Amino acid sequence: MPRKKKASKKHQPTHQHKFIWITLAFLIILAAFSGKDYIPETPELHENTKLALNILSEDERQLDNDGKIMLDVKGDFPNTKEGTFEIRLKLDISQLASNYEKIPHYIVFFESRVHPTMTLRYNIYDSVIEGGLPKIKSGPLKFMDGNYHTVQYTYHQDRGQAIFFDGEKVIQSGFDPITNAITGNAIIERSNFLGYITEDFTTKTTATYIGD
Repeated sequence: MPRKKKASKKHQPTHQHKFIWITLAFLIILAAFSGKDYIPETPELHENTKLALNILSEDERQLDNDGKIMLDVKGDFPNTKEGTFEIRLKLDISQLASNYEKIPHYIVFFESRVHPTMTLRYNIYDSVIEGGLPKIKSGPLKFMDGNYHTVQYTYHQDRGQAIFFDGEKVIQSGFDPITNAITGNAIIERSNFLGYITEDFTTKTTATYIGD
């Protein structure tokens, strides 16, 4: 009786071969997408921001959704228990457009080294001040009106934290120095540093809490 021939496995794909082909296809697709330029989303602007932008020409209204400008602030909080940061400044939209050729998303007032994840900044597009631990956010403010304004951020380890705008408390909450804040999320937040502001502002930092 003739012996039956075993089916040849020469052309039968194995699980290992399938895995290799799937992996190669994934890598090709990934390479294709990673080679494309990053296209930022078109930001939604608050009415305060739109009003400020109206004084600029079309060419000057260049928005950088990932852009930030930092104030060249010296010093830090004296301790981790309590403190107050105060800044008086004028944000001139025309000057920003002229000096940096972009309108950034954020004006960063400070980034603390005493509290490494603490920062305070003005969100130009939303027209709000945000920062602290955990991050708190004011309501919309008329900041870019050509006038000087005073911003204060204050915290106490037991009594909480607050933000003041021109002497008025605009937001208050509990203070938690363990919570990640804006800079703590830097790994997922795109950032394009446009430069420093070195004039037209004054700052003061004290070791007292003024939130009550």
